Amino acid sequence: FNNEYLIYFILISFLHVFFHYTSFDRSALAPDDYANIINLKGNYSNYSILEFFKPFNDRPISYLFIVKLHNYFNANVNYYFYTLIFSSLLLLISVFFLFILFTRDIKLSFILTIIYDLLPNKIETFHSSIFININFVSFLYICSIILFFLFYYKKKLIFIFTSYLIYFIAVFWYEVGFFIPLIFLFFIYLFNKKYLKYYSYLLMPFFAIMIFYFCYRNNFFYS
Repeated sequence: FNNEYLIYFILISFLHVFFHYTSFDRSALAPDDYANIINLKGNYSNYSILEFFKPFNDRPISYLFIVKLHNYFNANVNYYFYTLIFSSLLLLISVFFLFILFTRDIKLSFILTIIYDLLPNKIETFHSSIFININFVSFLYICSIILFFLFYYKKKLIFIFTSYLIYFIAVFWYEVGFFIPLIFLFFIYLFNKKYLKYYSYLLMPFFAIMIFYFCYRNNFFYS
């Protein structure tokens, strides 16, 4: 990191908050947020971490996160609002790093990040606290992608093993990035076919996680 990165981080953060959180009042919960809170106010609030994986075979870490968030914040909309800003900023910074990784140009990456920040679909994901979950898990998936490609370029095993771990957490949080390992495989096939067999072995833990989650999600372990 250097001062140039810091300047761009500050610019991205300032513009993001300015674009999304200063023009209109965003410090309110959406109706679906209230529904989630009401549904989770039962016995689940006292569950341990491992107990979430048996009754909630549908995204257990997501339920765990929502329950713990409610336990700490209750119905204080300001806490949810600040967490929404934090989660969206994390996602945006990870996108910035991803662009840098592929373009190798910090200025171009900054412009692409701002364009990403202003895409129409961000109106919901950055403006409603129900999407705090989505912002955090999207951040994890992007981190997993970044780490995989850092391994690809630098050949340090710590990157690929950390990518496995983050992908595992992300899939059990929300399976929106379930097929990301296939993207890795297609990338290797298209750009480094000579070492396809070598990378196929390295991708096996990703596919093992996919199979494990698929079986878990479809109740194969509890039938």
